Amino acid sequence: MSGIFLSYSRVDSGFGRQVISGLRALGLTCWWDQDMQGVSWQEELERKITQLGALVVIWTPASCSSKFVRAEAALALNADKLVNVLYGAPQPPFPFNGIHGLALDGWTGREPHHGWRLLVETLEQNLVKLGEVTPGRLTEALAKRERDIRRRQTALASAEEAHVVAQAAVGQADVAMAEAKTAATTAEDRLMRVGAMRGGPNLLKGAQADLEEARAVLQQAEQARRAAATSMTSASRALSRAHATLEGMFAPSEELVEPEPEAERVPAPPRLGWPAAFALLEAARRLIHRAMFPAWRPLAAGSVATIAIGLLAVFAFHSRPAPTASAFSLLAATPRPPADGLADATRELAGDWSGHLATCGRDPLRIAVDGTSILETLSDTPSTGTILGLDGDRAVRVSFGPDDTELYAVSGGRLVITAGGHSLSYDRCAG
Repeated sequence: MSGIFLSYSRVDSGFGRQVISGLRALGLTCWWDQDMQGVSWQEELERKITQLGALVVIWTPASCSSKFVRAEAALALNADKLVNVLYGAPQPPFPFNGIHGLALDGWTGREPHHGWRLLVETLEQNLVKLGEVTPGRLTEALAKRERDIRRRQTALASAEEAHVVAQAAVGQADVAMAEAKTAATTAEDRLMRVGAMRGGPNLLKGAQADLEEARAVLQQAEQARRAAATSMTSASRALSRAHATLEGMFAPSEELVEPEPEAERVPAPPRLGWPAAFALLEAARRLIHRAMFPAWRPLAAGSVATIAIGLLAVFAFHSRPAPTASAFSLLAATPRPPADGLADATRELAGDWSGHLATCGRDPLRIAVDGTSILETLSDTPSTGTILGLDGDRAVRVSFGPDDTELYAVSGGRLVITAGGHSLSYDRCAG
């Protein structure tokens, strides 16, 4: 065991996981008890404390009264490996308060934090002494991570602003289209009244011109509304991608697994082959010929022949080569045909859907599936994606690009599209 070990109270496991993830994101090897399920990790820690760069203790109101945390802190103090972290506690308890505590109150991992920077610098100093890292590697990794977080936060803020603008544009387009519809209806009614009153040619011509103008305005309003809906869809996807890109930096890190020593190879017992079997039979024949009276030789020969048949069968079985470990591994690893219902799930996606700016009949969200491809059309704007497989029981994972993966799930006539923690809901159109 090398790297860093984290000691904490189970009451504070959420914050402990945040610290573990933050350190692992910088490339540090970090351990805690949840990496050592099924083993006596306290004994393992006691045996390998000298190999660690540091033992970080999170002091909270709960851990200050934990005898287990205190025992681990005492082990680290005696080995000169103790690093104190304060989270909701004013100072480490005696006798550990001789080492300055680094306060992490208010640290979320998303914004620069003075206490977190001090912790990284302290761990770097300890690991440099052991020769595990070069000077500046961890602090440079922290600076780079903070720059990446700020860049992605800025991109998310821009995507949110564009989403708000797109929403406003859709609202304005809806108002303009409603006014254009009202104007077209009024112009139609006026033309019908003029025709019913048998108005003159000029009056009819004027009413007809007004109607054509109102219809042209309505057509323009409908086109503007479709363009606004398309922009809204693009803005929603861009927002989902920006959110997923940022949140991906804070996903929990994989748990470490201590490598087990290689199992000692036991040599296989020697196998008897056909040459050895025939040599044994030939030796038995000669012994009978020399030792037996001539009258007894036929009876003895028959008995030996019977025994020989049985022996040859045994030798034949043992002389066959045993399957190798790689052969068993190959059989075990042979993939079976998936029975995950992907075809059924993708078929349910096909059709017209309404909701979130899509309307049945006039401007639906239209989905067509062809093998592993999916064609999605909204406001005459097509988008082609690739079906990657199932996520869970019924959610279909679809990729529209390297950084654009979405989940499509149908349940009870409702389609839910999820990307980056955001969801859009649609209802299936009749027919």
